[in-house]
Amino acid sequence: MTFKEATAASDSFRWLLDVRSKWREDFSSQASPYLALLPPSTHPHILAYHFTKDRAMSLGSALVKYHAVHLTTSLPYTSIVISRDPTTQKPVYHSPLPSSPSLTFNVSHQAGLVALIGSAGPPCRNVGIDIVCVNERNDLERLASSESGKVGGIDDWVDMHAEVFAPAEMQDMKTWTPPPPSPPRSSGDTRLLLEQRLRRFYAFWALKEAYIKLKGEALLAPWLKEVEFRNVRVPSPVDGGEGSAASNRGTDVLLHTSRDVEVWFRGKLVTDVKMELKAFESNYMIATAVQAFERVLEKDGKDHDGSRDTAFEKGDVFPDFQVLDLEEFQRSSRGQ
Repeated sequence: MTFKEATAASDSFRWLLDVRSKWREDFSSQASPYLALLPPSTHPHILAYHFTKDRAMSLGSALVKYHAVHLTTSLPYTSIVISRDPTTQKPVYHSPLPSSPSLTFNVSHQAGLVALIGSAGPPCRNVGIDIVCVNERNDLERLASSESGKVGGIDDWVDMHAEVFAPAEMQDMKTWTPPPPSPPRSSGDTRLLLEQRLRRFYAFWALKEAYIKLKGEALLAPWLKEVEFRNVRVPSPVDGGEGSAASNRGTDVLLHTSRDVEVWFRGKLVTDVKMELKAFESNYMIATAVQAFERVLEKDGKDHDGSRDTAFEKGDVFPDFQVLDLEEFQRSSRGQ
């Protein structure tokens, strides 16, 4: 499906880029063809990172952002100016011409994967995205050894992040137990329970991050503990096919995706934001937040009284992720 076909089918789009094995031997020479695609003003930020893996994710993040604007506007990468929304301070592209398309987007990267959600308009949706890697820092092994002595175990891990989560979320993460397995497993399989509880913690973390990024805030937002996620169903890991971003194609969408999450703020249900939590491979989860239009504009840019955000009402705001490859950026720069 082409970009135009995808944006015609949905007013938003989602991409995934895998840079886990890219530019690892000699970043300066291997990455230079891709750095050359971007405006020179972006280079110092990318090269400021000490570790190659961090440079790779920073470069990947810049590529998907400029690629999104390029496909939306047909401008070459080096002519694109990405600014900050004056209200939310989120990156955004505003065309200098009223009749030209604009774009809102949000990017997240973790452990070598880069995820983007974009909304081309007018009108543009308010969006947020976050990707987590459950065991990137070998948390499971550390917690498993701590649990044996009950010092620094999973409950203490949750308590360390008390400034981020609502009291009910803290209680959920501490007391949640999975349904009994069928067939029953041995009573000594405590490691699996710990793994599931750690995964649940990261599910709440990703949801919180995606929501506050939609709002244009950070983890220092004063209302963090007043936002509560209920009915959280953690999607099952996708087993097999590790190390390739294409490995999730054809997987069971219902098994590996959760869209039942409710957002509550100060005791009231938030009805203008929908959340999705999607599993990728065995260790990654991606949370996406999408907001309804405050007022619905047609493609001609005019406000039509009585219009309804039917896509949001029907839940058609979470398009499938398209897996990008690096050659796509090179082809795009050549006009192919």
